[in-house]
Amino acid sequence: MRTRNTYVALLLALGAGTALTVVGCSPDTTVPPISLAAPDPRITLQKVEDLRAKYGWVGKYHTDGLGYVYRQLAKSGNKVNGRDDACRIATMAIKEFHKAAGKGEVPAGMVGTSFDIGECIPASGVAPIRGTILSGPSASAPRHSLSGAAVGYLDRLGAVPDNSNSSFEYANQVTAIEFEAAANLPEDEAGAVTAVASVAISSATYWEQNLDSWAGLPGTLPLPYARNAGGTLQSIGVAPGKPVYAGAPRWWSNPAVVGFRRVLSADIMAGGRTAYLAWALGPVALDAVAASALWGSATTGVILLF
Repeated sequence: MRTRNTYVALLLALGAGTALTVVGCSPDTTVPPISLAAPDPRITLQKVEDLRAKYGWVGKYHTDGLGYVYRQLAKSGNKVNGRDDACRIATMAIKEFHKAAGKGEVPAGMVGTSFDIGECIPASGVAPIRGTILSGPSASAPRHSLSGAAVGYLDRLGAVPDNSNSSFEYANQVTAIEFEAAANLPEDEAGAVTAVASVAISSATYWEQNLDSWAGLPGTLPLPYARNAGGTLQSIGVAPGKPVYAGAPRWWSNPAVVGFRRVLSADIMAGGRTAYLAWALGPVALDAVAASALWGSATTGVILLF
């Protein structure tokens, strides 16, 4: 695991490349350029650690919730009658898990109509799961909406699965966005990014380790790709509390793995959209964000596997 000093050194290197230079407006000015230093990397690192302590629980909730959904599907065994039935079981499991986690009822209307009635995400909505940009016209803005900058960071998180060819690339991109948001956004908006980033990391970690188990549930279809039998996963860590993996299996860069990327995108974008729409409710309505990301993950997995 890298030390705190290593992270500071990396941030210093990044900061040196992002410093701004300001010169006088007059063409005849003799005022020398003024360099505006990038945010102090030590301060940024502390901000990230504080944000993770406050908002990072969403990632653990996500992992534990997927484990609970899997156990409920496995318990149902051969009684699962196709995809719709699997989605119904998964949705009910999420509601049970949310309540058991001390979160009460999932906020009505904050996850989606399909969730409220126990249906799968419409099949037509799986492929373009990242197509609805949070800042687009289809998103009804709350009275006090997230800033354009915060929305931009959430959009960028949603694009990470399609822009990564390995677990290492994926986690590095997520972490870079998280650090950038911490340096440039107010604490509460940066918290929204941290919460969704924690979902992104936990989702990739969970599905890398458990996708084969889900694919072995009764009634599932054969996986459309194969893991690299010689690939090993070794946690090397890129930032405090953010594991990434070396020696990633070949299926990360396999064109046939579009389904796996789709699950990750569904996780991130479901959480991001809910964070955007729920902003007016205060503290990012984190319970709804957590439940939404979990539902996006579990039901997209069901759609792709059943």
